[in-house]
Amino acid sequence: MKKLLLFIVLGLLWSNIGFAATTCSESEYDVDAATDGKTYIDFTFTSKTNQRLKIISYGPNATDGKVMKYGPALTLPSYSIKSHRMDISDLNLNMYSKKFTWRCIHFNGVVLSSTKIKKLKKCSETNYESPCTCEKEPNFIKKNYCELRKKQENKMTRSEAAKYCANKAEDFSKEVGAEYYKDCMKDQGF
Repeated sequence: MKKLLLFIVLGLLWSNIGFAATTCSESEYDVDAATDGKTYIDFTFTSKTNQRLKIISYGPNATDGKVMKYGPALTLPSYSIKSHRMDISDLNLNMYSKKFTWRCIHFNGVVLSSTKIKKLKKCSETNYESPCTCEKEPNFIKKNYCELRKKQENKMTRSEAAKYCANKAEDFSKEVGAEYYKDCMKDQGF
C-alpha cells in the first residue's frame, strides 16, 4: 500500500498534471499599450472570459528582442480590465523597438512560487513609497497625514497629466475628445 501511494505521489510530481498552468488564448483577452515614447507606457489588459487570468510578465522589447523592463504581475478577475503605467524614463530608448511582450496564464488561485509574501510596512517607514499601508499608524491624525502623503507620491505632475489626457483624447472626435480631456484632467486632480 505504501509503495502504491509513493508511485501516485511521484507520478503527480513528475508529470505536474495537478498544478500545470495553461497559457491563455488570444481570444480570452485584449492588450493595449499606449506610450508617449519618452516617459511612460500604459498597459491595459481586458479579460473577455469568465475565467481568472494572470498576466505574469509584460514589458517593452529592445531591438534584440529581449524585454527591457518587466511590469508587476496582474490578476484579471472574469470580464475585468486592469491597467499599469510603466515608467520608461530610466531606459535607453535608442534600443527600444516600439514592440511589447506579454504572457498570460489561467489562474486557479494556486501559487507555485517559492517567494515569501512580504508584509506591508507603515508608509512612514518606507518614505510613503508603495507598497505600504496607512492602517498601522497609531492614531487618526497620523493615518490621515499618511493617506494624504501617499496620494501625493503617486500623483502625476500637471504636464504629465496633460500629456496622458491628450493621448487618450486623440482616440475620439474633436468635440468628444475635448470633453474627455477636461474629464481626464479633473480625474487627475487638475
